[in-house]
Amino acid sequence: MAVDRSQGLELELCFPTGSVVDEALPIQVEHFSFPNENDSGVEWSLTVDDSSMDGWGIGLPPQSDITIRDAPAVTVSVVVGSPWQNQTVVLADLASKNYEDSTWTVVDSTLRFLNVTTYGWEPNVFGTGNKLIIRNSDFSGSNLSGGTTEVIVENSTMETMATQDSVKMRVKDSTILGDVIAKGGSSFTLENTVVQSQSDEGEKVFGNVFVTDNATITLINSTAQGEVTIHGRGRIVWPSEFNDEETSQKINGAEIGPAH
Repeated sequence: MAVDRSQGLELELCFPTGSVVDEALPIQVEHFSFPNENDSGVEWSLTVDDSSMDGWGIGLPPQSDITIRDAPAVTVSVVVGSPWQNQTVVLADLASKNYEDSTWTVVDSTLRFLNVTTYGWEPNVFGTGNKLIIRNSDFSGSNLSGGTTEVIVENSTMETMATQDSVKMRVKDSTILGDVIAKGGSSFTLENTVVQSQSDEGEKVFGNVFVTDNATITLINSTAQGEVTIHGRGRIVWPSEFNDEETSQKINGAEIGPAH
């Protein structure tokens, strides 16, 4: 692929399994070519000339060693999925910030940032028996996880969070700035967490809770500031000690009942 004399580009570099990459990703580009002598396992090529970037996207595939340096605008996708099974991955300090020198290990893969500024992280988990734990982070959300997996988020701020298939998700001591969505046969537990609405030109947006199919959302000392919607055989439950009218209004921030 070749790009020439273009402005405001957003390009995502999709590295294959087994990649070794060491690249600088500038936003003002006179000439950029990939792969280079420091890269291996990549069978496609990219050149960019006389162009400007709004941002770069990268991912971390299995069995890979990815180093990104001197990059002012990067969004990161971390997927814990096939061929990995029954793996537990712990990620921390995911945020929109500058990383002078930071490294994350995901099973048999490594991601290193040297003078990299990120503007979004999108961690998700797939497969069978995989568990993703996210701590002390401020990230874009996790709304694509699937399979028979588990997600635990602690002490973090995030955008929309969603579950499907047989995913089990628990968000604790956190703030969700988007919506909460549970589908399929998934379960979603909020503990000491606020699903917070935001103002957009005088109107409140986000902060909603939506459950459908056979999914369950459990609320433990948690508040949804938007609307609560139940479809199908979806359920919203909370422990019996919170099951009184005053507390249920505090927990849910809206009337719980089937949507009409």
